[in-house]
Amino acid sequence: MNCYRLETDGVDFKGEKLYMSADFIKMMWRRTWFLLEVLIRGYCFIFTVRFLDTLYFSGFWQDSKDFRAVAIVHANCCQSINAKVKDLRVVLRDWKRFKKIMSYPRFAGVNVRETFRWTRHWGCWNSWKVDDKTKV
Repeated sequence: MNCYRLETDGVDFKGEKLYMSADFIKMMWRRTWFLLEVLIRGYCFIFTVRFLDTLYFSGFWQDSKDFRAVAIVHANCCQSINAKVKDLRVVLRDWKRFKKIMSYPRFAGVNVRETFRWTRHWGCWNSWKVDDKTKV
């Protein structure tokens, strides 16, 4: 595996770019052109082009219903890093609570799908709210 520092003219990759902001979109287009250059040079990269079953891949906009089966939680569609970190901490807290409860023998036969729910992802949800003062 090779890693390269990407330097560009006209696109600042330093700092956070709010999701779907003008700078974010500009950065994503530059990244897309970079990936095209990688392919033109004969290299490849891996993306997943098929549906990821939410049984195994939980996301902030569609939670997995089975705690036991989740392998990855995708912090998708948050507008800021702070919102993602806040909600990922809550996910970790939920996971630790689930593992602790399931370690007790009396809960071995519990129906996980009915008993456990992910805490709402309010950090991401609230990151999209517009302050009343700025509404037109």
